[in-house]
Amino acid sequence: PLDGVVVYRQIGVGEEFRTVRVGDTVYQNQPFMIIPDMDDLIVRVNIPENDLSKVAKGMTAVIQPMAFPKANLKGIVESLGSMAKTLQGKPAWQKYFSMGVSLGDTSLQLKPGMTVTVQVLSYQNSNALLIPRSAVKWQNETPYCVVVENSVRKSVSVSLGWSDDSHYEVVEGLNSGDEVILN
Repeated sequence: PLDGVVVYRQIGVGEEFRTVRVGDTVYQNQPFMIIPDMDDLIVRVNIPENDLSKVAKGMTAVIQPMAFPKANLKGIVESLGSMAKTLQGKPAWQKYFSMGVSLGDTSLQLKPGMTVTVQVLSYQNSNALLIPRSAVKWQNETPYCVVVENSVRKSVSVSLGWSDDSHYEVVEGLNSGDEVILN
């Protein structure tokens, strides 16, 4: 006997990977329900193939449950899948790898199957000069920014480093305090 909440486990049904439904055939010794260990939570994430090189086991992650938007929970990348897979509803050419992130803080009233956002801290530079993506323009494959200097606009070539969804790190070409024009 165990204390806990019984939840459906995802299983392979035909060409789908889902929980059982009324009318599905369940076979002898096939686990389809579990009692999760709420003291040892793992977040399962599918990461795009192009981000795989940015992630490694042992990296720190920040987990934000949708139900608790102000909570930023610490996690550690525990596992990375070794085989690419496609996801239902995504283009067949787009491949994903599974990633497991162990959740250290379980003080919130988390429930199995909750939706979370996971950010892996793959790069950190506290001295980085960041500019919005909309400030960067491209000529052929060379990035540049339009800078205002003494009320005059001029194009300045820049060397870019790491980026995220909204910013680029500027390695060369701009200085802190430069005024750039946004697109």
